[in-house]
Amino acid sequence: MSSLRSWIVLSTLVAAFPVILEAQEPRPPDEPAPVADLLVEVTDAVSGAVMPGARVRLVEAGRAALTGPDGRHRFTAVPIGQAFLTVDQYAFGGVGVMLELSPGGGEVQIALEPRALEIEG
Repeated sequence: MSSLRSWIVLSTLVAAFPVILEAQEPRPPDEPAPVADLLVEVTDAVSGAVMPGARVRLVEAGRAALTGPDGRHRFTAVPIGQAFLTVDQYAFGGVGVMLELSPGGGEVQIALEPRALEIEG
């Protein structure tokens, strides 16, 4: 009876061995999150002129930049989904908007209102 029990235990271990090996194999890395580009254009709400040097910031991504001479900045490889964008410029009010970025990318135009500056003197 002892040899029958040993044979059953051995058969069970041999049958389970491929499953144990399969569980130990490394898994492929997860696919990277989908990303897209976001083009931001900043203008003066009164004159319509482009605003070079405006600060644009994607809060969740922790990315910020200044708009170029054409009042634009392109963020590349932004994760798809919701993103909070802030835009500000000296002598203008700031704006914050929640965006929904789709796989095809997107563009957003922001018009900043001038604000009064206090001059001490």
